[in-house]
This record gives sequence, structure tokens and C-alpha cells, in this order.
Amino acid sequence: GKLAAFRYSPDKEGASFKRILGPFRGTMVLDASSTHNAALEDGSVQWAGCNAHGLRKFRDAKEVDPVLAAEGERWIASWFDKEREAQEQGLHGSELLQWRQRHIAPLVKGFKAWLTLVHPTVLPRSPLAEATRYYANYWRPLTAFLRDPNLPLDNNFAERNLRAQALGR
Repeated sequence: GKLAAFRYSPDKEGASFKRILGPFRGTMVLDASSTHNAALEDGSVQWAGCNAHGLRKFRDAKEVDPVLAAEGERWIASWFDKEREAQEQGLHGSELLQWRQRHIAPLVKGFKAWLTLVHPTVLPRSPLAEATRYYANYWRPLTAFLRDPNLPLDNNFAERNLRAQALGR
């Protein structure tokens, strides 16, 4: 099942994050943040990235570059569409991994080819560059769901639960 754990720290320091994790070993679905670097550097905690953030970055870029940003958005949205189909079929474990390899991995490969062509051509400080750079810099964690069926495509589950906790304070 899914698990969201929350521990409070009054700061966003990397040392605090590492202290909160304590002896945890495993994979965490995290946003890209330098706060996490200290906990990830020794390799005992693996990082899976959040594709919902990447999707939002492409959506945000549509104001400045509507055509290319919409293309990037469609690529990422297609992953979520296929994942939703798998969930509707009740797939999990090795069946889910096989589904992802058969239906999502080719889309990921197509997006990677698109990204390789587009990323070098965008203005470096543009919103589209921010979106493409997110995927160029964090490709492995953002595609970790293709290697582990227990990993989601995003961390929305945890963020929804965190929001509920914050609103309840």
C-alpha cells in the first residue's frame, strides 16, 4: 500500500532532512531540491522523481512557448493516461511493471528523443527551458517508475496528505 510519513522540521536544511530520515534505507519519491542532497549522497536512499511537477512546468511554459510546451505536456500526460489504464485494470507487481514496459516505456523513449532535440534550442532562462532542464537533469529519478512497480509516477499522494495536515493545524 501507499504510505505518507510526515515529520516536522522548522528549517529546510539538508542536515535536518537527513536527521529526520535517521536509519531509513530505500526509495523515496521526492521533488527536486538541494535539501535532499545530503540524504542521497551515500546511496542508501534512492530517489524517485515527481512527474506531476514536470507536467506542471510544461503547462506553465505554454504562455511563452505554446507549441513546444504543449508537445512536452502531451508526452508526459500520455504516461499518466497509460498508468491510469493500468490502475483501472487492477495491475500491480510484475504485471504492472510489464504493462509499463510495454505501454509507457515507448512513450518515455519518444519523449527522450523529443527532449534531446528541443532542450538545446530553447532560451536558457525561459519557462520551457526550466521544464526541459528538469527532465534533462533528473531523468533517472523521473523514470524510476519504469524499473520498480511499487513507485508511482508522482508524489501527489503525499502532497495531498501533507496539504490536509497543514490545513488542519
